[in-house]
Formats: sequence, structure tokens, C-alpha cells
Amino acid sequence: MRDESATVIAFLIAPVFPALLLGIGTPLSRDGPKIITILGLFPIGYVYSAAVTGLFAFPLFLLGTRMGLVRRWSATICGYLIGTFVSAGLQWPYWGGIFDPATLHYGATGVVSGFVFWLIWRQGQART
Repeated sequence: MRDESATVIAFLIAPVFPALLLGIGTPLSRDGPKIITILGLFPIGYVYSAAVTGLFAFPLFLLGTRMGLVRRWSATICGYLIGTFVSAGLQWPYWGGIFDPATLHYGATGVVSGFVFWLIWRQGQART
């Protein structure tokens, strides 16, 4: 896989996990999440998550590329920070702090997205 292709695919796949969690975590039924709910809310969650990826992750990726710091640890840390920032923005002014359960949930989601991004992105990098 070429470098540019891997980067584009990684940026398109990274928002999938948060979008799926929107459908899974939305209590529209007493019986728990249903596949129709997950699939119905997926496009909404994907657009929102892709916007966050474009606004925050893409500039951080460009900065990391310029500094030569796109690594597994940097992708997961940046994912956590972006997830935490989104959590704070959504809960403002009632944000419960960095150890709030919602903040940890968004942070963990960001970690997974960042790690998945890195796994796909590194497939396009030349092996040394």
C-alpha cells in the first residue's frame, strides 16, 4: 500500500469506532441496542466523528509528520487528548474533570481510533 493511500484510508477508518459507539450507547430501547439503531445512527456519528478528525487529528498528524513523531504512542496519546477535549466540549459547563466516567469513555474511544489510525497508516510506510 502506498503512503498516500494508507493515510487517506486511515483517516476514513478512524471515525468508524466512535460512530459505532454512538449507536451502541444510545438508549433508544429498553432491551438494549438493536442493529437497526446502530446502523441508523452510524451515519450521524460518522459525520460528527469525521469532522472532529478533520479539525483536530489532521493538524496533529501534519505536525507529527513534520517532526517525525508519528508513532504508536503519539497516535494513542493524541487520540486520548482529542477524545477528552471533545468530552469537555460536549459537557460544558458541567464537565466533571479528567476522571469523569464520560471523559474516560471518550478518551478510551480516542485511544482506539488513534491506534487504528496508526495501524493502517504504518502499512503505507517503507520498511527500514
